[in-house]
Amino acid sequence: MDEVLAYLRANGVFYLATIDGTVPRIRPFGFVMIYKDKLTFSTNEEKEVYEQLLTNPHFEVCSFNAADDTWIRVRGKAVFLSKEESMEATELYKAVRSSIVYEDGDIIFQMCDGVAEFHDGDPDGEMKVLMLS
Repeated sequence: MDEVLAYLRANGVFYLATIDGTVPRIRPFGFVMIYKDKLTFSTNEEKEVYEQLLTNPHFEVCSFNAADDTWIRVRGKAVFLSKEESMEATELYKAVRSSIVYEDGDIIFQMCDGVAEFHDGDPDGEMKVLMLS
């Protein structure tokens, strides 16, 4: 889990994909942390990503590191935290990175039943697979 978090944070921006009906949707994300032993993300209840995850909780995250030609794909299922847990998670994150403030409408969700694939950039190369809780 820590290896996945470190990779996503090292690249700064990663991309989160959802399904909107039958159409894939992807957008940049930056908030990621580990909260209660799960990868944890943030959005807002007014964003389409929130509605898409309510309808179909399966999503993927992808990030690429051009410096070493590696990339990661992580897939799992979104489970939304309560407002109280969301505020607690945000406070923990703020202790590490001061740029975030919990606001009404913010939604924190965790990845459950996750699988991470680390790719070395070589089409015939190695792929490391990690099962996430």
